[in-house]
Amino acid sequence: MHQHWTPAHYARALAEIVRDQAGLLGVLSDLERIADAIAADPAIGAFFADDRIPLAQREKALHDAVQGMTGDVAYRSVKTLIASRQLGMLREIVAAVRELLARQGGPLSATVTSAVPLHDGQRAGVTAALATTLQQDVRVAFDEDPRIIGGLRITVGQSRCWDGTVAERFRRLQQHLGGHS
Repeated sequence: MHQHWTPAHYARALAEIVRDQAGLLGVLSDLERIADAIAADPAIGAFFADDRIPLAQREKALHDAVQGMTGDVAYRSVKTLIASRQLGMLREIVAAVRELLARQGGPLSATVTSAVPLHDGQRAGVTAALATTLQQDVRVAFDEDPRIIGGLRITVGQSRCWDGTVAERFRRLQQHLGGHS
Protein backbone atom coordinates (compact mmCIF):
# COMPACT_ATOMS: atom_id res chain seq x y z
CA MET A 1 0.00 0.00 0.00
CA HIS A 2 1.19 3.46 -0.76
CA GLN A 3 2.25 6.23 1.63
CA HIS A 4 -0.32 8.63 0.15
CA TRP A 5 -3.35 6.46 0.85
CA THR A 6 -6.10 8.14 2.84
CA PRO A 7 -8.38 6.42 5.37
CA ALA A 8 -11.10 6.39 2.69
CA HIS A 9 -8.73 4.52 0.32
CA TYR A 10 -8.12 1.88 2.99
CA ALA A 11 -11.86 1.59 3.72
CA ARG A 12 -12.67 1.01 0.04
CA ALA A 13 -9.84 -1.52 -0.27
CA LEU A 14 -11.20 -3.43 2.74
CA ALA A 15 -14.69 -3.39 1.23
CA GLU A 16 -13.29 -4.85 -2.01
CA ILE A 17 -11.40 -7.57 -0.15
CA VAL A 18 -14.30 -8.61 2.08
CA ARG A 19 -17.07 -8.07 -0.50
CA ASP A 20 -20.07 -8.31 1.83
CA GLN A 21 -21.48 -5.97 4.43
CA ALA A 22 -21.51 -8.49 7.28
CA GLY A 23 -17.89 -9.41 6.66
CA LEU A 24 -16.93 -5.73 6.59
CA LEU A 25 -18.74 -5.26 9.91
CA GLY A 26 -16.64 -8.08 11.33
CA VAL A 27 -13.42 -6.47 10.09
CA LEU A 28 -14.59 -3.15 11.52
CA SER A 29 -15.18 -4.77 14.91
CA ASP A 30 -11.72 -6.37 14.82
CA LEU A 31 -10.03 -3.09 13.86
CA GLU A 32 -11.90 -1.26 16.64
CA ARG A 33 -10.63 -3.79 19.21
CA ILE A 34 -7.06 -3.31 18.02
CA ALA A 35 -7.42 0.49 17.99
CA ASP A 36 -8.89 0.39 21.51
CA ALA A 37 -5.97 -1.71 22.77
CA ILE A 38 -3.48 0.72 21.25
CA ALA A 39 -5.34 3.74 22.68
CA ALA A 40 -5.49 2.13 26.14
CA ASP A 41 -1.70 2.00 26.37
CA PRO A 42 0.35 4.57 24.40
CA ALA A 43 3.43 2.37 24.84
CA ILE A 44 1.82 -0.19 22.52
CA GLY A 45 1.45 2.35 19.70
CA ALA A 46 4.97 3.63 20.35
CA PHE A 47 6.35 0.08 20.12
CA PHE A 48 4.71 -0.58 16.76
CA ALA A 49 5.80 2.82 15.41
CA ASP A 50 9.43 2.48 16.54
CA ASP A 51 11.54 1.89 13.42
CA ARG A 52 14.53 0.98 15.61
CA ILE A 53 12.72 -2.26 16.41
CA PRO A 54 13.01 -4.65 13.46
CA LEU A 55 9.81 -4.91 11.45
CA ALA A 56 9.78 -8.72 11.83
CA GLN A 57 9.81 -8.34 15.62
CA ARG A 58 6.93 -5.84 15.54
CA GLU A 59 4.95 -8.10 13.18
CA LYS A 60 5.50 -11.09 15.49
CA ALA A 61 4.34 -9.06 18.48
CA LEU A 62 1.20 -8.07 16.56
CA HIS A 63 0.56 -11.67 15.57
CA ASP A 64 1.00 -12.88 19.15
CA ALA A 65 -1.23 -10.09 20.51
CA VAL A 66 -4.18 -10.59 18.16
CA GLN A 67 -3.99 -14.34 17.48
CA GLY A 68 -7.46 -15.78 17.93
CA MET A 69 -8.86 -12.32 18.69
CA THR A 70 -9.27 -11.03 15.15
CA GLY A 71 -9.76 -12.28 11.65
CA ASP A 72 -7.06 -12.47 9.04
CA VAL A 73 -8.14 -9.35 7.11
CA ALA A 74 -7.89 -7.09 10.17
CA TYR A 75 -4.56 -8.64 11.16
CA ARG A 76 -3.09 -8.18 7.67
CA SER A 77 -4.45 -4.62 7.49
CA VAL A 78 -2.79 -3.58 10.74
CA LYS A 79 0.40 -5.37 9.71
CA THR A 80 0.37 -3.30 6.49
CA LEU A 81 -0.18 -0.10 8.46
CA ILE A 82 2.79 -0.90 10.69
CA ALA A 83 5.04 -1.69 7.72
CA SER A 84 4.01 1.50 5.90
CA ARG A 85 4.36 3.64 9.06
CA GLN A 86 0.66 4.55 9.02
CA LEU A 87 -0.61 2.89 12.18
CA GLY A 88 -1.51 6.34 13.52
CA MET A 89 -4.26 6.37 10.88
CA LEU A 90 -6.06 3.35 12.33
CA ARG A 91 -8.81 5.30 14.13
CA GLU A 92 -9.45 7.35 10.99
CA ILE A 93 -9.67 4.14 8.93
CA VAL A 94 -12.18 2.74 11.42
CA ALA A 95 -14.26 5.91 11.01
CA ALA A 96 -14.00 5.67 7.21
CA VAL A 97 -15.15 2.03 7.23
CA ARG A 98 -18.08 2.95 9.49
CA GLU A 99 -19.01 5.80 7.10
CA LEU A 100 -18.77 3.46 4.10
CA LEU A 101 -21.08 0.97 5.81
CA ALA A 102 -23.57 3.72 6.64
CA ARG A 103 -23.64 4.81 2.99
CA GLN A 104 -24.27 1.24 1.85
CA GLY A 105 -27.41 1.24 4.00
CA GLY A 106 -30.09 -1.39 4.00
CA PRO A 107 -30.61 -4.03 6.63
CA LEU A 108 -28.28 -6.97 7.02
CA SER A 109 -29.58 -10.48 6.61
CA ALA A 110 -29.01 -13.02 9.35
CA THR A 111 -30.05 -16.59 10.05
CA VAL A 112 -30.48 -17.80 13.60
CA THR A 113 -30.53 -21.56 14.10
CA SER A 114 -31.77 -23.12 17.34
CA ALA A 115 -32.44 -26.70 18.39
CA VAL A 116 -36.10 -25.92 19.12
CA PRO A 117 -38.44 -23.19 17.86
CA LEU A 118 -38.02 -19.84 19.61
CA HIS A 119 -41.15 -18.04 20.81
CA ASP A 120 -41.93 -14.51 19.65
CA GLY A 121 -40.33 -12.83 22.69
CA GLN A 122 -37.09 -14.76 22.21
CA ARG A 123 -37.06 -13.93 18.50
CA ALA A 124 -37.57 -10.24 19.26
CA GLY A 125 -34.78 -10.34 21.84
CA VAL A 126 -32.33 -12.01 19.47
CA THR A 127 -33.20 -9.56 16.69
CA ALA A 128 -32.76 -6.55 19.00
CA ALA A 129 -29.45 -7.88 20.34
CA LEU A 130 -28.14 -8.39 16.81
CA ALA A 131 -29.18 -4.89 15.74
CA THR A 132 -27.46 -3.43 18.81
CA THR A 133 -24.30 -5.48 18.36
CA LEU A 134 -24.03 -4.79 14.63
CA GLN A 135 -25.25 -1.19 14.96
CA GLN A 136 -27.52 -1.71 11.98
CA ASP A 137 -30.99 -2.97 11.11
CA VAL A 138 -31.09 -6.73 10.67
CA ARG A 139 -33.57 -8.99 8.88
CA VAL A 140 -33.51 -12.29 10.74
CA ALA A 141 -34.68 -15.67 9.48
CA PHE A 142 -35.13 -18.32 12.17
CA ASP A 143 -34.77 -22.03 11.64
CA GLU A 144 -34.42 -25.17 13.75
CA ASP A 145 -31.93 -28.00 13.68
CA PRO A 146 -32.15 -30.50 16.56
CA ARG A 147 -28.60 -31.70 15.81
CA ILE A 148 -27.17 -28.56 17.46
CA ILE A 149 -28.61 -29.84 20.79
CA GLY A 150 -28.91 -26.36 22.32
CA GLY A 151 -27.68 -22.78 22.02
CA LEU A 152 -27.70 -20.66 18.88
CA ARG A 153 -25.79 -20.45 15.63
CA ILE A 154 -26.02 -16.98 14.10
CA THR A 155 -24.89 -16.36 10.54
CA VAL A 156 -24.77 -12.79 9.24
CA GLY A 157 -24.40 -12.32 5.51
CA GLN A 158 -22.21 -14.90 3.85
CA SER A 159 -19.06 -14.61 5.90
CA ARG A 160 -19.74 -14.07 9.61
CA CYS A 161 -20.86 -16.89 11.90
CA TRP A 162 -21.09 -17.07 15.69
CA ASP A 163 -21.58 -20.63 16.85
CA GLY A 164 -22.67 -20.90 20.47
CA THR A 165 -24.26 -24.30 20.10
CA VAL A 166 -23.78 -27.26 22.40
CA ALA A 167 -22.76 -29.35 19.39
CA GLU A 168 -19.97 -26.87 18.59
CA ARG A 169 -18.77 -26.92 22.19
CA PHE A 170 -18.64 -30.72 22.06
CA ARG A 171 -16.71 -30.53 18.78
CA ARG A 172 -14.16 -28.12 20.27
CA LEU A 173 -13.79 -30.26 23.38
CA GLN A 174 -13.21 -33.34 21.25
CA GLN A 175 -10.66 -31.42 19.18
CA HIS A 176 -8.96 -30.19 22.35
CA LEU A 177 -8.77 -33.73 23.68
CA GLY A 178 -7.07 -34.81 20.49
CA GLY A 179 -10.02 -36.37 18.76
CA HIS A 180 -10.42 -39.14 21.32
CA SER A 181 -13.98 -40.32 21.97
